[in-house]
Amino acid sequence: MNPTGAALVYSTFIGGGDSDEGVGVAIDPAGNAYVIGETRSTNFPMANAVQATFGGASGPGDAFITKLSATGAALVYSTYLGGGNVAASVQVTIDGQPATTLYAGRAPGFVGLNQLNVVLPAGISSGTHTVIVSRNGVASNTVTIAVR
Repeated sequence: MNPTGAALVYSTFIGGGDSDEGVGVAIDPAGNAYVIGETRSTNFPMANAVQATFGGASGPGDAFITKLSATGAALVYSTYLGGGNVAASVQVTIDGQPATTLYAGRAPGFVGLNQLNVVLPAGISSGTHTVIVSRNGVASNTVTIAVR
């Protein structure tokens, strides 16, 4: 949709041959669309991928992030993230509410840096919120995050 919601700019679909679920879309100031989600497709479309190989064979699937050009005509990049069921062993709560973990593991391209991608629970508004991360029953210290 255009910024006023009065006209369709483009419409498309993305996915592979298995189960794919988009869980979030964001638009940058240039109009590029970012789609995140989870896939079980070994043939999910890839472009300029950080992780071009599906790694979720032993778990629920891989997270993915895809950037579409402002016209929708091109994949700027599309990559798998994760696999091996790492995300399933991590639980996150935000203000005591469970959050869906999309990816938990090494940040691609950054040696020794871990990354955690979650979906904010319904009802979380802008402001500061407490986060607790648990893995295999061991909880982290409480962390405060800012949501805009």
